[in-house]
Amino acid sequence: MHEGTVYWSSDGTAAMWVPEEPFAPGETLTVTTGLAVRGADQGVAELRVALTPRAPRAEPSSNSQPAPTKLPPSDTQHFVTRPDLKAPKLRVVTPATRTAPGYVFLTP
Repeated sequence: MHEGTVYWSSDGTAAMWVPEEPFAPGETLTVTTGLAVRGADQGVAELRVALTPRAPRAEPSSNSQPAPTKLPPSDTQHFVTRPDLKAPKLRVVTPATRTAPGYVFLTP
């Protein structure tokens, strides 16, 4: 059982329950209410907390080379918001297949 506090929304039309401690990934919760709630069976609903995703391990390709310890200034990007960051310029040379349209963002 989790302890928590009920708060009213700023417009006073809804209540929110905020737990004192976070739920554990994969934890099953049982919510009981006397109200008619969609998806609940006589006011009882079970929910499961999402599992924390794990990033897949990236394996180097057969033609991978070690990164140099220091890049020339022309091979790095510079950011006003992070002047200390000297991120390497990246160029994708193998087109992706079976991917959704859009951009891929890489971050440090």
